[in-house]
Amino acid sequence: MSRVRKHNPGRILFVGSGPGDPALLTVRARDVLAGATIAFTDPDVDKGVVALVGVDHGTDPETGEPVAEVRPALGEPAEVAKTLVAEAKAGRDVVRLVAGDPLTTDSVIAEVNAVARTQVVFEVLPGLPAGSSVPSYAGMALGSCHTEVDVRGEVDWAALAAAPAPSSSMRPPATSPRPPARWSNTAWRRRPPPRSPCAAPPVSSAPSRPPSRP
Repeated sequence: MSRVRKHNPGRILFVGSGPGDPALLTVRARDVLAGATIAFTDPDVDKGVVALVGVDHGTDPETGEPVAEVRPALGEPAEVAKTLVAEAKAGRDVVRLVAGDPLTTDSVIAEVNAVARTQVVFEVLPGLPAGSSVPSYAGMALGSCHTEVDVRGEVDWAALAAAPAPSSSMRPPATSPRPPARWSNTAWRRRPPPRSPCAAPPVSSAPSRPPSRP
């Protein structure tokens, strides 16, 4: 009677590629990309960064093709997360490569949330957000309070004009708190509610009273 060999489940690593310059990747991100055997990427990830996937494994001696697989992340966030989980359960460490920082894109945050509801171990490796690093390259100081907006879709220009300046129109604003040095399943589930450092105090709607007469 033959026994079916069970695979030890792999991990899912959400890797931020930064603004597109491979030199701006974190050391941890470069190591993960180099050792990866499979990665799912977005179309806006720079080709120079994608070329780093699996460099430690080289190429197949017969075909000359890279050993590592690079696939596009297709479908809605739930579908992408399902694919990532399936590969991890098959025993592979899966890289989810995204532009900028993983937690500054709503669709990727949805993927992280979907993976967090499973038993698969995952990590989030931060990357330099394009919305802040690109202005820095241009010598534009954003300061501690600024506005980021995604102008690829519908934009409320009136609301944008009233938002804290200066503004950056690279990517959507972050909707999650700043991650610690290393995100894990436990850290994600225990995260505090988002809080913006630029939020103004609530304004009371009660009518003001006239000053009392002496």
